[in-house]
Amino acid sequence: MTVYLVTLIAAVLLALGAERSSRAFPRRLCLFALFLLLGTVAGFRSGVGTDYAAYTDAYTVSQSASYAALLTGREPLFGLLCRLCADLFGSPTALLALSAFLTVGLILSTLCRCSPCLPLSILLFVAGMHYFDLFNGTRQMMAAALLFAAYPSVKAGKWGRFLLLVLPACALHTAALLPAAALVAAVRVRPGSAVMWLAAAAFLFCFLFYGDFSALLTRLLEWFGSAYAHYGDWLGRDDLGAHPLRFALCAVPALGGLLLWPYLENREADAAPTVNLSVLNALFLLLATRCWLFARFSMFFGLYNLLLWPRLIHCFDRPGRRALYAVVGAVYLVYFLLIVHTDSHLLPYRSVLFGGVFP
Repeated sequence: MTVYLVTLIAAVLLALGAERSSRAFPRRLCLFALFLLLGTVAGFRSGVGTDYAAYTDAYTVSQSASYAALLTGREPLFGLLCRLCADLFGSPTALLALSAFLTVGLILSTLCRCSPCLPLSILLFVAGMHYFDLFNGTRQMMAAALLFAAYPSVKAGKWGRFLLLVLPACALHTAALLPAAALVAAVRVRPGSAVMWLAAAAFLFCFLFYGDFSALLTRLLEWFGSAYAHYGDWLGRDDLGAHPLRFALCAVPALGGLLLWPYLENREADAAPTVNLSVLNALFLLLATRCWLFARFSMFFGLYNLLLWPRLIHCFDRPGRRALYAVVGAVYLVYFLLIVHTDSHLLPYRSVLFGGVFP
């Protein structure tokens, strides 16, 4: 817990230093230190997170597989990444470190370009537990970071650059296809439009009649031969729901975006995608209260709350902003302190760099 709390405080202070710097060199130095901090804590962990054993096993398996077999697999880029780390570095730590630094770098660069308040976005990234998805969803978070980095290209209509980021994301994790399509649609849909209300009604219907929905979804996954068909037994269980607090926390910015949309629209013409994707994130988390598997999509859509929250706060005057910054920061800090103890295999923290166990 101590390591994570120090990481949170140091990350926010470095982001604050970068934002307050009037010169390029101090700003870049703060951002580089922030990149090193977040990448090192996530990338050089040892036995921490639910994915640690899975990815060390994937690394081991890749050593005996040919490059041809890896490239023709369902998700070839990840297999290739495992094999390259094995050939070049001879350690599974290299795979985790490379994944962490790539993910952190893509997310941080996008926040620097798009966030109205970098310190708040960094606080939300760590305290909102998005950062810890690197521990429990390494490969999926790499794909999510690539799609997040494609967000400015979608807004600007630069589809060539968008494809250069989306194709690797899908080669890392096939589930990235749905968020990629949602990202394109989010630019074209107006918040509060009929399309959004129809989507919300569909999710609510699935939530209310979850038993029938889960049975149908299981049959569809089996019929299409999906790699996720083996989750069918889990979908039908009623004891695997995500904590309702996660849904409540993500529903607030989504609802705020809809209520404040007239103000956002006047202030920022390109704010619509962040509102739409935040709403979609809340809807997936609503289903996740039935089965946690749907929360995996929060890795893709939850990142846009890092951009939406500062935009919502900037709808108010300066005294109001300071109060809202304090309230939002305090709420997320309490959430962080509550959840980090119960999240999967995050404590105690161990690192291959420093040795020992950190409670």
